[in-house]
Amino acid sequence: MRVWGWYLGIAAVLAACWFWLWTNFHLVPDPMPIHFTLDGQPDAWATKSLPSALSLTGLPTLMLGIVGAAAVGLTSVSAREAGERQKMISTGFGPVLSRWMFWISTIIVVSFTASLLGHYGPLNDLLMVSGLILSTVFFGLRIRTLYRRVSAVYPPGEKEQHMRYGFYWNRDDPDTVVSLENGMSTTLNFARPGAWGILALLLALPTLVIILGLLAG
Repeated sequence: MRVWGWYLGIAAVLAACWFWLWTNFHLVPDPMPIHFTLDGQPDAWATKSLPSALSLTGLPTLMLGIVGAAAVGLTSVSAREAGERQKMISTGFGPVLSRWMFWISTIIVVSFTASLLGHYGPLNDLLMVSGLILSTVFFGLRIRTLYRRVSAVYPPGEKEQHMRYGFYWNRDDPDTVVSLENGMSTTLNFARPGAWGILALLLALPTLVIILGLLAG
């Protein structure tokens, strides 16, 4: 399936879940659960409202769709001025990423919709987490297969030989921020402690927002 076919699939799944929620909205309790504990039990509620229910299920899907589409677009743009190896990687990366986005979006929106309709609890959480883990593992395996296929046609350069699952790792390279030879700008050398510090700083703000959101909930 083409890249954008997967994103149309995301929209179709969301539309189906919205229809399911709309036709069974009488099953949603009032007040409506909007936040759940780690064991799947609701601990925050809001006034029952169809627009609110639709936004709760649609917002995560919308965010994932935007992130995935942006990643595919940026990869394609950056590969235009790159060599044949990176162009082949870009061509194969789009469908793999889009398929992964489709599955995690589907898992999340179905789980959220089921929770709103009263099917919440440990089993729902277990199924959602298991699905997310399995889809992510499968995504990693597909990426590894892609790089092996590309390397068989276009052998990697010196720096690209140190790429591991999309991350650069080279103890012999003294630089923390490395310019790659594949036309994809720069990356971090995760064999250097400074790279982990930079990553921690980049993740600090969104992590803080998530923690504050959980505490507020």
